[in-house]
Amino acid sequence: MNREHLAKLRQQLDAALASGTPEACAALAPVLAEALRRLNRTNPAEVPGDELGLALQAIEDVWFKGAPPSAPLPGAPDQQTKLLRLLEEVLEVQGFAVCLAKGDLSPALKVKGAMAGGLKSLQSSLRHLTWQTQRISTGDFSQRVEFMGEFSASFNAMTRNLAEARDQLKRHGEEMARANASLRAEIAERRRAENLIQDLNRQLNQKVADLLEANQDMEAFSYSVSHDLRAPLRAIQGYARMLMEEHVEHLDAEGLRLLKVISDNARLMAKLIEDLLAFARLGKQEIKKTGLDMTALAQSIFQELQGWIPAREVQLTLKPLPPAQGDRALMNQVWVNLLSNALKFTGSRETALIEIGGWTEADDRIYFVKDNGIGFDMQYADRLFRVFHRLDPNSQFEGTGVGLAIVHKIIQRHGGRVWAEGKANEGATFYFSLPRPSSANQVEDTAQ
Repeated sequence: MNREHLAKLRQQLDAALASGTPEACAALAPVLAEALRRLNRTNPAEVPGDELGLALQAIEDVWFKGAPPSAPLPGAPDQQTKLLRLLEEVLEVQGFAVCLAKGDLSPALKVKGAMAGGLKSLQSSLRHLTWQTQRISTGDFSQRVEFMGEFSASFNAMTRNLAEARDQLKRHGEEMARANASLRAEIAERRRAENLIQDLNRQLNQKVADLLEANQDMEAFSYSVSHDLRAPLRAIQGYARMLMEEHVEHLDAEGLRLLKVISDNARLMAKLIEDLLAFARLGKQEIKKTGLDMTALAQSIFQELQGWIPAREVQLTLKPLPPAQGDRALMNQVWVNLLSNALKFTGSRETALIEIGGWTEADDRIYFVKDNGIGFDMQYADRLFRVFHRLDPNSQFEGTGVGLAIVHKIIQRHGGRVWAEGKANEGATFYFSLPRPSSANQVEDTAQ
């Protein structure tokens, strides 16, 4: 076997060791067998023929067992030295590969050759990859790998995905921060609104309590004053009547006129007291609701009032009215006060025109009384339903300023409302509403 054959055998052996696979080792068998035949042809017949077997046994011990040869090395001393160095290099390469497999990138490999060069290149790549992964762990997703084939493409795709995920998380974080800030501001605003509402509710409750107390005091005062005024008023009326009946011959025309003024004002005062007592009793009077035929009720009240007024031309237009639920006595007073006003304030008209009507609207029944009387200015409409508030205190029309206030209070206690429309010298229309009866208490439009 010449030097060329030995060099070729060494290359094949290095290639098999570099691949490290059982197939590569098995492929050495025919190569070694050929080398043995050549060795038998070149060696003397007296050289033992098992030297190649011993060499293969040493290589197998080192390659597969990772241990020094278990038997003495064959061949001449220089051949043993070369084989021993080869086996040591194989052991060093194996140890280096094991360290890489365990993640230890610190060892240095002094062996030369294709396999050693590949392992050194792999070590360098792994060291660079380790450094890049450390950079990635700190948030640097710009790292790229360009030296490991398909792994490089996967690694680079992973870093791109991580960068996109980081950017998306950053955007989501910013959006969450803005949403949290907006939510905190909204919560703070709601708390301020709730506190404001609570303060307003407290103030409203206090004002309602004060108003109720004032109303109760006013009712008590009105009731007390009305009762206390009755006695002296009866005395004034009695003495005025005595003067008119028993001492009229001692009075001249001026005395009679003054006596008539006293009587008229005493009568007006008596009417005012009666109205005050009626108004005061409204806050305490129990409401007993029954079915009411409002058409029949309005017609009967108008006929009754017409008998008390001087003979004059009055034209009444009474349209069918929707039935209602209410206290008969109190609703009777409502129609009396509204129709009395209509008859009173049309007194200056040659022909009084009075219209009574109504309709159903959603959950309410609406009623109205319209006349062609003196009317009123709408800027004063809010004063109409207050106690003692008259649009024209010096008017030629008598009144106490309590009638419409009584209407307002009665309708309010029934759960309705009152309002008015008018124009000076062109008449007025007074409206009131009552809640629509429920189906269980539906009132038939029949005479009561």
